Amino acid sequence: MGRGDLIQIAAPDRFVKAAKQEKFMRSIIQATPAYELSVDIASSAHGHSLRLISFVPTARRPEDQVKFQGVFSTVDLKSLRDALNQALEADFRRLTP
Repeated sequence: MGRGDLIQIAAPDRFVKAAKQEKFMRSIIQATPAYELSVDIASSAHGHSLRLISFVPTARRPEDQVKFQGVFSTVDLKSLRDALNQALEADFRRLTP
């Protein structure tokens, strides 16, 4: 049974309603055997909900921990993407001879 299964069992009505109303995407940003950081983005009529989530599989009670969350417009997310791209391009230029 995966972590998603536990969420579904804990709140089946809310999970089903959320799945019908929102487009949901989750991606792992960084992972080691002791720690995982992921981003969760869901789109709804109110905007885009973005959450940064940590998970420690070796903890006594391993569970997702929301470290940051907010609701953003498409313009806000594009600005964030542009800022990340600029940082990556600068790093790429610095490292490329």
